[in-house]
Amino acid sequence: PLTRSERRMLAIMEVIKSHTTDNLSCQQLAEKLHVSDAHLMRLFKKTVGIPLRRYRNWHRLAAAARLWLNSDMNISHAAVSVGFSDTSHFNRYFKQSLGMSPGFLLGFNRPVDIFTGSGPGN
Repeated sequence: PLTRSERRMLAIMEVIKSHTTDNLSCQQLAEKLHVSDAHLMRLFKKTVGIPLRRYRNWHRLAAAARLWLNSDMNISHAAVSVGFSDTSHFNRYFKQSLGMSPGFLLGFNRPVDIFTGSGPGN
C-alpha cells in the first residue's frame, strides 16, 4: 500500500499532467494540498526523488514535443502553450535536458519517435 505522502505526490503529478497548459506554479500546487510551497517541494523531492520544478518542466517539455510532433503547431507556439515563457526559454531547457536543440531534431530526414512514458498503460 502507498503511504500518505506517496498518494499526495501522485495526486500532484496527476494535477500537473492534467493541467499542462495552465502552467501551475509550485504555490498553486501546494494550495491543493493545503501546505506551503516549500513543504511541497521538500516532500516531492523526498518522495519522488527529483525536484518538483524539474518534474514539472520535464512534463511540459514532453507535452510541447507531443504538440509539435502530432499537430500542425510550430515549436514556438507549442512551447508557449504549455507554459514556457518564450521560445528561447524552451530551447535552453530542451538542450539542457536532452543534449540537443529542437532544431537538431527537425534536421532528421526520417520520423523521430520521442518516448515520454505518457502513452497507454502509463
